[in-house]
Amino acid sequence: MGLYAAGTAPGMYPGDTVVLSNASLGGANATQAVAPCVSIAGAPANLTIVNKSAATLTVQTAAVDADANYVPLQGITVPANSAVPFSTTSPFVRVLPASDPGTGVITICR
Repeated sequence: MGLYAAGTAPGMYPGDTVVLSNASLGGANATQAVAPCVSIAGAPANLTIVNKSAATLTVQTAAVDADANYVPLQGITVPANSAVPFSTTSPFVRVLPASDPGTGVITICR
């Protein structure tokens, strides 16, 4: 379970940026999830993960925001100190670092 405050995943609309981690997660813990809001029924959300940490990130998606439901988004990893754009129709997105990302900032942009 991620080391973030429990609660509803923040919705994301085009132009939004959400900081997923800006302090040590204390290990390879998942970040808070976000919920890309549907702008047109069935249309994918175009997202970008900006990873300014030292860890490689695996993007995970789920139909329901519960730890057991998250699965890796096929073919989408974000190397350290890079940004990767992708599209998804999943209602929830989070990232899982391969190791503690330290204090590097991880953001998601829509």
